[in-house]
Parts: sequence; C-alpha cells; structure tokens
Amino acid sequence: MNGLAHIALFNFIYELSGPECLHQVKSAAGLDETRQFEEGQFYDEEEWQRLFDETCSALNISRKRLDIMFKKFFSSSPSLDAVRVNGMPKSDQFHVKKICPLPFSQLFLNNKGKINPCGGLRHIELGDIKDNNLEEIWHGKPMQDLRQSHLDGDFRFCKQHMQNFNCHHTHDLLEYADDFEYTINPKTPMRRLDLDLNAWCNLKCIMCENWKGENGSYTNENFWDEAETKIFPYLHEVALKGGEPMLQEDTYRLMDTLGRVNPACRWNITTNGQYKLSKRMMEKMDQVEIESIGISLDSLNHETYAKVRKGGTLEKSLIMIDDLIKYNESRGKERKFLILANMLITQDTYQEIPDFFKYTTQKRIKLNAEILMVPYTLSIWAFNENKRLEIFHSYVDQNEILLNTKFFGIISKVFNSLSAEGKISCLERYEGLSKKISLRLNNIHQTTPFVSSDILDSVPKSVKDCSIKKGMGITD
Repeated sequence: MNGLAHIALFNFIYELSGPECLHQVKSAAGLDETRQFEEGQFYDEEEWQRLFDETCSALNISRKRLDIMFKKFFSSSPSLDAVRVNGMPKSDQFHVKKICPLPFSQLFLNNKGKINPCGGLRHIELGDIKDNNLEEIWHGKPMQDLRQSHLDGDFRFCKQHMQNFNCHHTHDLLEYADDFEYTINPKTPMRRLDLDLNAWCNLKCIMCENWKGENGSYTNENFWDEAETKIFPYLHEVALKGGEPMLQEDTYRLMDTLGRVNPACRWNITTNGQYKLSKRMMEKMDQVEIESIGISLDSLNHETYAKVRKGGTLEKSLIMIDDLIKYNESRGKERKFLILANMLITQDTYQEIPDFFKYTTQKRIKLNAEILMVPYTLSIWAFNENKRLEIFHSYVDQNEILLNTKFFGIISKVFNSLSAEGKISCLERYEGLSKKISLRLNNIHQTTPFVSSDILDSVPKSVKDCSIKKGMGITD
C-alpha cells in the first residue's frame, strides 16, 4: 500500500475523532507513533489491513462504510489535486469542473407534492406530483434546463447555494457516480431520492418551516404504485428528512417496500431524536442498509436547545444518541452505520463549536456543522462586521488547537463575508492557520497553503499589495 494512503487515513481519523483516537488506532495496529510514511514508497499489505480493521473498531463503523468514507476523503485530499490527469473517471472530471452530480441522479420530493432538484433548492419547482408522475418530471424541460446549466458551467440555478455551502462537493464522490449519463436527458433511471414525504413533526424549531407543511400529498395513484416498479428497484440511496421521519408511517412503509424490492439501497436519515428508540423501529431498520443517521442537536446547552428546538429537550436527544450507538453495535461488524451530530451555527449557538468537537470526539461520532443561511434574522450573517471579526478571531484561536479542515471551511466562510478592509486585517492569521493545517494534513510533505485560491481572489489586488508592503515594512 502506498504511503500516501496511510497519510490520508491518519488525517481522516484525526478529522473524525481527534489525535487521541489516532494514537489509539496506531497503537492497536502495532505502529510506532513516530514512524513516517512516504508518498512514493509501498508498505506491507497485511499491516495496512490491520490498520484499517483497527480504524473500523475505533470509529464503530463497518469496513464497507469506512472504505467509502475514506475514498471520499482520500480523493479530495489536497495532495491529490496536483496529480489529476486526463483519463480519470468521468465523475472525477466533473469534480474538477465543479459540476454537481445531483441533477443527473436524483429528485427531491417535498411534503407539498412539489418536486425540487434538492433540499437546498426548494424554491425551484420541477413539477408537481399531483399533475405529473416522477418519470415525466425526471425528463421534463425544467430538469433539462437545470442539467444544461451545469454542463454549460454557468450554474445559474445553483450558483449562490454552491458558493455558500460548497454543496456540489458533498455528493460529487458518490461511489456510483460513474453510472450516470451526464446529458440533459439521461436514459439512466434515478439513483437517489431526497424525501420529505410528510410534514408532521413533534417539534416546532424556530429556523424550520417544514412542520407547517402538508401531509397526504403522495398517494398510491401518484407515487407508490409507480415508484415500486419504476423507481425503487434502481435506487442506490434515499435520504429522509422532515418533518420527523421516524414518527411517520410512510417511513416504515418505505422501509418495508425497499427492504423487499431493493434491500441493497442505502439510507441516510435526519432526525431530531425526540422519541424512544423502540423495538419496532429497530426491527424496521434491520431490513435496510443504513449509511448514516444524523441527530439534529444544534446546541449542547439545555436552555439554548429548548429555545431553538421548541417542544424538545436536549436530554432526549443525548439518550437517543447513546441508544443509537448501542443499536449500531448490535447490527454486526459489517452493517454498522455512521452517526452524526448535526449543528446549525446560529446567533444562539455559534460559541458552542468547541463543546461539539469535545462531545463528538468522546462519543466517536461525526460532527456535521453548517452555518444557518435562512431565516437571515437568526444567522450570524446578520451580525455587523465587528461581531463577525470577533467570531473569526475566536474560531481561529480554537482551530489552532484542533487543526480541523471542516472547521477551517467554516472560518473561510466567515472570512469571505468580511469587507476588503476586514479581510486584510485578518489575512495574516488566516494564511497562518491554513499553513498549519496543510502541514498537519500532509505530514510535512505538502508546501502549498491549504487556503482556497478563490477565497484569496476575493481580496482586491490593491489591498493585497498594501498588505505585502506592510509585511515588508514599506510605507507609501
């Protein structure tokens, strides 16, 4: 096994569960903590397999799940960007071009019966299940226009969302991405469904509108009968979202049906965890292959949680996470799934990132943190620049200890929200943190700063020139 793979795996473990977990894995695999691995050298395959197995054990996920996750991390490692060449798989070519694979692979079904491209583009309607079936919508002109915008590279429907969330890279390394036809009217069937089949929820979260939605939009006539024969058998993945899917009967009908017609389909479930994990739930989940279950926490402070997730208590969600960890273990070594703690960074929660890293590291689960965009009044983007500067410096202080790339991505978004003058006042700290993360990521094999070029491009040249002069002690 190439030493580059070792370096990438070590960084993957560090990113997911911190340096203590990495030390535990190395020790269990019999690796000297100070041993260096070189990119151009090859190492014992048995040693690699032992290291991989110990990683599965430490992170409490299946070998298959780790293999998929590791490939995603490894394929997006900065050290690989320099060696991308012609002849790569088409999904990797589109990765370089920043094309999102979702318009070529999925539809999003919202609870009102409106069909959208994805959960992030709910304002773009591709059709209505009450007027057209899914196959007609899949091949319809609105969907073709969306695909064309990606093939042309203008991304006119998605550009702002791509800039805010980098969402086109969330799914661009799907293991089945090379099965797609990247054309405006692909003959390949849908491979993924994003689902809000019903709106019913046991909470009324202040940043969410889903619980105000509709129920009963999807009937046998307009969805279930067609989907069972023309859609479900070809799916690689389903993603269940709001209202609260684990308390909706449609979820269990879907599990029963897919468990029968397509048991290999993988499931990603987002839940608030405000219920007891019952025997029935576990029996239903046993029928399907679960890729991930994300519990939306947002806050680890009891009072803040109650304020944000109205009708819920933090204690219930924390108990649910512990119960899910136990249930995950009961599924057996090869069927374990990834457990995530979802955090929306808002005006109420932005100070809690260190607490979340500490909690998720202790539980050996993954932190999934995103900055809330809407409603704007609850977002940190509504803060004035002085407050965002304060958040920037606080986050840099915290990440100089963690050296986490996901956290750095959040810092980059805060940096990019600043004025030119604000950016230049932070540029030295920003680039310094970038270099520290680059050294950690690449085991001192990479000299290129990790800082994204498009972020630095947003700083006007005149301001950067001023910064260079200032750094050299030159004054006008």
